[in-house]
Amino acid sequence: MKLYYDANIWINYVWGYEAEVKKSEIEQLITCVEKSHLVVTSVFLNSEISAHFRDWHILQKIIREGHSYRELAKLKRQEKYNTLTPPQIADITNKLKVIDEHDWVDFIQIENLDKDSLDLFSNLTLEYYIDVADAMHTVIAMAEECS
Repeated sequence: MKLYYDANIWINYVWGYEAEVKKSEIEQLITCVEKSHLVVTSVFLNSEISAHFRDWHILQKIIREGHSYRELAKLKRQEKYNTLTPPQIADITNKLKVIDEHDWVDFIQIENLDKDSLDLFSNLTLEYYIDVADAMHTVIAMAEECS
């Protein structure tokens, strides 16, 4: 059986992994699949995870300069804040490696998206008001026959 986890599950897993904290529910959900399931990720999933950690680095800079976290959406578009340093980029890359290092995680190529998949994507976003990223993950998981 193939599984396609939401980005928030992976983000919580990475934060727990780095802090060496056993977040029982997340840890059990992630590690219970080792023996009998394959967990798949995609370029879209990795991009969403990367964007989360990029925003975290930007937020730290914004807060250090005395701004509120509520200003993140506005300020992160400014070059002063949105430029990451090489160590910050390396940090994000290392966070993705925490996910990809497991032999029960497979990075998939997106090859099975046909017209029906794209129609489903449109319906999810336009008719059901599902977030674009969540709709894309749903479509990919269905095309890859994930549970």
